[in-house]
Amino acid sequence: AFDYNKDFTKSSLDIEQIYPAWTDDPKKIKEEVDTIIAKKRIPFVTLEAWLKDSKWEGREKSLLTDTSSGYYDPLIKGVCSQFANYHQEIWIRWGHEMELTAYAYPWQQNDPGKFIPAYRHVVAVCKSSGNQHMKFIWAPAGDKGAEFYWPGDEYVDYIGVTGLNIANNHHFKYFLQEKYDRLSGFNRKIIICEFGVIGSPEEKKAWFADALQNFSKFPLLAGVVYFNAVNPVLWDPELQVKPNWSVTPDIVPVSGK
Repeated sequence: AFDYNKDFTKSSLDIEQIYPAWTDDPKKIKEEVDTIIAKKRIPFVTLEAWLKDSKWEGREKSLLTDTSSGYYDPLIKGVCSQFANYHQEIWIRWGHEMELTAYAYPWQQNDPGKFIPAYRHVVAVCKSSGNQHMKFIWAPAGDKGAEFYWPGDEYVDYIGVTGLNIANNHHFKYFLQEKYDRLSGFNRKIIICEFGVIGSPEEKKAWFADALQNFSKFPLLAGVVYFNAVNPVLWDPELQVKPNWSVTPDIVPVSGK
């Protein structure tokens, strides 16, 4: 889970996700990872390429070309070097949901030709830290066009997709099927990196129950990470308020992955 509310601190989870910006203090990122490891969980680091409040602010439009040219190598090395001595898996996700354009992340530029070399460069620089236990998650939302952003087999350990249900659709199989069909041909295990549903506690329980019954119908599905927080941005104007994906342990029918 991404457990912003700390509701699952004592629960038996296999994976814990955090969302640091690559401009954050690398030592503080390492402290967060150490805390996750101490709980015997896999650290899942979604490294976000924000440039706000930093000396790089104002270069958002050239983010991808700057990244592939090495301009941000100090930031990438600063973070990944902190993981050099770990002896367990650490998951790294950079440039997530790159095929979408509505969210206005600076890495969402509707340009596979710029994104792919930037993503490859981030992976290559991270790998140069020498830690063979880092696993890299290429994570589109899974929508139409995601396949054009595939960076190549050597740059991807897992495929990630987004599984946020804003339509109160209780048929999980149909919700995931299109994304799964689009990406399963790349022959990588698939992680739902952001899993969530909005609605009443009863509606959320129904969604979990339906999902649990259907996980086995997707043989490449290897993990599910719940996004336990209020969405930080209002990315769908029709919702009028930020979606609240939060749940408590009594709503979730299963602990762990």
